Amino acid sequence: MSKEEFKKAVKAGNLSKAVSIAQKRIHSESRYDIGVIGEPGSGMSSFINAIRSLKNEEMEAARISSGKEKQVPISYRHPRYPNLHFWEMSLTRESKYKEQVCFSLCDTFILIAEGSLTHAHIEYARQIQRTGKSFYFVYSKVDLDLDSDMDLGSFSTKERTIRQIQKEYTEGLQLGGVSEPQVFLVSSQKPEEYDFPLLQETLFNRLFSHAREELLSISSPILLEKTEEKQWSVLRSAARAGSFAAVALLGPLDHYDAIAIVGSMRDYYKEFGLDDASLTELAAQAGKSVIDLAAAMKSPPASELTVAQVAEMLSVETNRVFHFLRCLPVVGAGFSMGRTEVLLKRFLATLAEDTNRVLREALKGEGAKSN
Repeated sequence: MSKEEFKKAVKAGNLSKAVSIAQKRIHSESRYDIGVIGEPGSGMSSFINAIRSLKNEEMEAARISSGKEKQVPISYRHPRYPNLHFWEMSLTRESKYKEQVCFSLCDTFILIAEGSLTHAHIEYARQIQRTGKSFYFVYSKVDLDLDSDMDLGSFSTKERTIRQIQKEYTEGLQLGGVSEPQVFLVSSQKPEEYDFPLLQETLFNRLFSHAREELLSISSPILLEKTEEKQWSVLRSAARAGSFAAVALLGPLDHYDAIAIVGSMRDYYKEFGLDDASLTELAAQAGKSVIDLAAAMKSPPASELTVAQVAEMLSVETNRVFHFLRCLPVVGAGFSMGRTEVLLKRFLATLAEDTNRVLREALKGEGAKSN
């Protein structure tokens, strides 16, 4: 899928298609290598299978080593995102960190531990940070630890225990000279629980952020161009408001002007792909909720835009003196045209910004859902 196709979809207001194109580009254009490092038996293989949404017994799953060290790093490709490669690397207590961990190969790292924090964990973490690359520390098999403690009967007690473990690991890494460590407590057997979903979203969001931001930077000028092309539509709507003004010199004046332009404003939502039907289609494509997408907008939801709401927007554009002028023949018509034009231009600019915000929300954490 080309960038030109993405541009055309955005300009056409087909955000669902734009996101579909973006997803394919993000997940196929660049290769990402993730080093998964741990001691034999720490759960590296199970973790790699879980983050790839595979069961340990499936054909493409990493082989469980039963505590035996795998002599060389082994690569496993993500079945849904073929540009993601997870490297299983045995953590050793030798000092040949660069050769063993393949620092130059991997883009980011995950350090796995099933028990106490060791000197080797800290050394690997410090070596990774010296390269300027990111890493995540994962405490695996947290479910086994909690299940083995008969005193942890309530949810609140378990939650406190989990956060205490996390605090101890974080502080241990910091005392070892590791700055701002990110610690996640997971269970590869229960990837929907504990910190596994958060880790997955954090990891994939970071990996895919560059490709995502590149596409979003492309959409901005396209949307600006689209707003400029709508100027004739703005002038027509403003003229319609002026016509209303010429015959409706008494009564709720803001209301009359709002009647003249509310239909145009609703059309703009559709043209930018921000009406309810378009957002519903986009939500399905992005795996998001319509509520989350709508929350990214500064404009009110299209279905909630009323004449009264537009009248309020128009009122904000004026003051009492201008309301008086609005009641004068000819002058009132010109005034209505002027303030309507200003409002619609501002409204279009906001919709363009909303489109980028909605696209960003739709692609936020893209790749975090492996199912």
